[in-house]
Amino acid sequence: MRHYVLPATITALSLLAACAEPLDRDDPATAPSWNLPDPEEDPGCQGWKCTGNSPVMSGYGFIELHENQVANDVGFRLHHLRKEGIVYHPDVRGDRLYGLGAGGAIALAGPALEHAELVLSRDGTPGEFAIQIHKVNNLVTFWTAPYTTIETYELTYTGPDVAKRTPLCPNPPPPTTGDGHMWAAPGEAILFSGDRYDPNKRIIASTPTEAGDWFNIGCAGSALAKLHLNRFTAAGKRPAQPATSRAERQDVLAMYTGNVCGTGTAYTIPDTQIRWASRNGYHQMGAFATYEAVWGGGRAVCMSSWRLDATHPELREQMKLECGELPPCSQALLGSWQTRGTVLSAVP
Repeated sequence: MRHYVLPATITALSLLAACAEPLDRDDPATAPSWNLPDPEEDPGCQGWKCTGNSPVMSGYGFIELHENQVANDVGFRLHHLRKEGIVYHPDVRGDRLYGLGAGGAIALAGPALEHAELVLSRDGTPGEFAIQIHKVNNLVTFWTAPYTTIETYELTYTGPDVAKRTPLCPNPPPPTTGDGHMWAAPGEAILFSGDRYDPNKRIIASTPTEAGDWFNIGCAGSALAKLHLNRFTAAGKRPAQPATSRAERQDVLAMYTGNVCGTGTAYTIPDTQIRWASRNGYHQMGAFATYEAVWGGGRAVCMSSWRLDATHPELREQMKLECGELPPCSQALLGSWQTRGTVLSAVP
């Protein structure tokens, strides 16, 4: 996977998208943050795992854990949930965490999870890691109807080399998004199951069935959190309606991360404002200056402008070298864009 690290003066962290208003911000994680290594210099720190506001423990970035002690891609194994010396089995159902007792009955849920901890080990590292649950909140709602609440978790961690409790999500976004909406819990994370992601290729890597017992940790401000808040996850489906398709979710992810060619290269930077509409009507286009692109098949299928044309025109040539020259989004194509893709983006 290639990516382009742009000047340090423009490496601000990405913000969460607006609640009901379509002004949004992309989340490429193309530049280093939190004093972590530049992915260009450290091949072990790739994709969005080590940048932006994604989970990090002892310098290891990750986005998922397995409920049954299977190691994730950086070797972390989740063993159990523990509170006051009692051990429970962790179970993420949809977008809620539960602690299961004997026989699989729910023993911990909601506020009862506060002061519990997820106990982990890491392959090749002696000692115990723990993710502490300090708070369980219901302040955040979905950004598209129905505007039901989502459970969020304030998480810290300790480890063999980290005695002090340290935020698992190290770079919380500002509490106010670009259009004035509030992120009620910028220091917290959403847990959800049903999708797996390849953070290097920036793709959805499984069906809900294939995802099995894996669950994601979507820190506030991250692409994963935005996908769920917009109901573009299996766990975020509207009640009594089919879930969005994997292809639809992939196109929204490509749009957010600037994955123009569908190769995993992110041609964008954090905190760049964008507007967009989805074919299924979940997200509506607000006022904008110019159309940007139609997204289908996990990439841009046409492009009239680019969100960074004014500040980084060189990106257009880099796109052309990687995936050829994209056709402009003609009036005819824009008039029937829903037949060519699932997402239409614009520059405000």
